[in-house]
Amino acid sequence: PAHLGLGLARFRLERYDEAVLDLERARTHFRDSGRVVRALEAEALLARVALAQGHTQQALATVDGILAVLRRRPLHGVLDPAAVYLSCHRVLAAVADPRAAQVLVDGYQLLMTQAATIDDDAARARFLHHHVSNRALLALWDRPDAPVSPVVAPVGVAGRFDPPTITGPNPVGLTFH
Repeated sequence: PAHLGLGLARFRLERYDEAVLDLERARTHFRDSGRVVRALEAEALLARVALAQGHTQQALATVDGILAVLRRRPLHGVLDPAAVYLSCHRVLAAVADPRAAQVLVDGYQLLMTQAATIDDDAARARFLHHHVSNRALLALWDRPDAPVSPVVAPVGVAGRFDPPTITGPNPVGLTFH
């Protein structure tokens, strides 16, 4: 787990070669200990490193692998699911892949589902706005060019939380069960 944090720090410092080594160690550690979903956090950062280094095909291949896992299992056990979705979205958006919009929708819906479990308004606000990845995901969602979605905003009238609901047509082809 420490290698994941080191990899993130080195990525932010643009020390990409060192970041790759740390992230590969983290990925190996998680896989070897049977925590395949936790390995996705390292994979997502590896995709961003590859993108930053100009290796778009490698970044895209990594994201394809992450999305394949996400189709089969939820992100239970991941410490920062918003970061995984953000990384995938950023890579897909950088190569103008149309899946970027759906990944943003999926990440936003997961974030709102998590927020719905927090009863205290102040704690929910901290969760949504003080956590770097959550705040970044919300900022992307609030952009004028964000995808249209049937999901409503997290806070309703008088600060009461309204869980995500379908409010109209389904323009992005989402399936709800």
